[in-house]
Amino acid sequence: MKRSDRRPLSLSIRLAILVFLVEVLLLGAFAVSVYLLCQSRFYASFDSILEANAEAIGTLVEVEGDGLELESADEIMTRFSRKKLPDLFAVLQEDGRVVEKSRIMERVPEASAVNSIRTFEHCGHPYRGILLPVVRNSEEHPKRTIRIRVFFATNTRDIQDQLGGLAEILGWFTVLGLVASVLLAGFVAWHGLTPLRRLARETRAIGGDVLDRRVQTGRLPREVLRLAESINGLLGRVEAVLAQERRFSSDAAHELRTPVATLKSGIQAALLEPSDSTRDRRVLEDLLEDVVRLEDLCSDLLLVASNQANQNHSDITADEWCLAIEEVVREFDPKPGSGEGAIHLVMSETTPGARVLRTNRACTRRIATNLIENALRHGGPGVRIDVKVSFQESGAQLAVQDDGPGVPAEARPRLFERFFRADRARSRATGGAGLGLAICQSIATTQGGAVRFAAVTPRGSRFTWSVSGKV
Repeated sequence: MKRSDRRPLSLSIRLAILVFLVEVLLLGAFAVSVYLLCQSRFYASFDSILEANAEAIGTLVEVEGDGLELESADEIMTRFSRKKLPDLFAVLQEDGRVVEKSRIMERVPEASAVNSIRTFEHCGHPYRGILLPVVRNSEEHPKRTIRIRVFFATNTRDIQDQLGGLAEILGWFTVLGLVASVLLAGFVAWHGLTPLRRLARETRAIGGDVLDRRVQTGRLPREVLRLAESINGLLGRVEAVLAQERRFSSDAAHELRTPVATLKSGIQAALLEPSDSTRDRRVLEDLLEDVVRLEDLCSDLLLVASNQANQNHSDITADEWCLAIEEVVREFDPKPGSGEGAIHLVMSETTPGARVLRTNRACTRRIATNLIENALRHGGPGVRIDVKVSFQESGAQLAVQDDGPGVPAEARPRLFERFFRADRARSRATGGAGLGLAICQSIATTQGGAVRFAAVTPRGSRFTWSVSGKV
């Protein structure tokens, strides 16, 4: 089995291992700290005893004429030799000559300095000793002082046995602590993940038919609360998208039903009437007009539903973009005396012809056509439409402004919704399905731009399409 195919450890096991490792580190650090502290205290007490014994031996040194003598030397040696591992001592003059020493000690261990503590071996046993300076006064000549050094050492087997016993106790304590840590780590992992398990149960209970339900966040800790809020936000967005798609399907069926019903009634009427070439041709022309409307509506529905605005996407230069807009304006330019209004095109004085825009010719014509057609349809007879093309550092902008009645304030938030019509009766009479602005926004968004609406004072509407430039 490949390593990439292995299932990762569960979160409970990972959390339990993490807690166990932390407790191991804490127990180990505690045990080592206690051992080192006790070792320091034991040896500090041991060294104090060494210094006291060395000072006691120093007080027994007497000055005899030009020499030194250790009072009760035989008694001291006898008392020290009674131990299984006898203590060691030596009295040295300042020049290093030995005044008295233990008989079992062949030589005095060297010391780097007075008052120094050192550990050494004697006869295969560990010892710890001190070299202590002592000043003695002569009884015959009180002003005469003699400096000597006293060496005293004691076997450290007892203190090492004590430290060994302490290490054993700490070892058992650590082992028992680790056993308890396993149980504690499992409990912490299980208890700590309880909110996640509850969150998982509530999430599994939310199906496609109950998207209005939300995860309860009342008793969740702060870390899990953020996850629950994210899930609730995701459910809200999914619910909104599904509701929008349901509305789209319902509206699409409603919009398609009207031209289909018109076709059906026209065909049925034609079949009931006697054959007449002139009348049949007129009926076929009416039916063809309904088929064209149905075809346009299906094309718009397909474009919005599948969001294909960014397919076959290719960049376009600023000159080509301006040329496509000019072509659309010429196609809509009304004939004199038709009463359809007037369209005025205002191009930017400076056109960066080599600049590349993130759109293409087909999308440009589609957006420009929809915006101008929307202004003509809702502007009323004799409407004036101003089409302005401008450029900025970030891209380009197409603005279509009319002096018609404008958009009611309550309808403005829904302008770019599918199938929305501010005036349903008039829009249906003129063939509008409420998809033009939705298509414009869909195309612009997929290409990194946007279509925005603004009311014009004292009356009228302004739609702007912002096109981003390619870096």
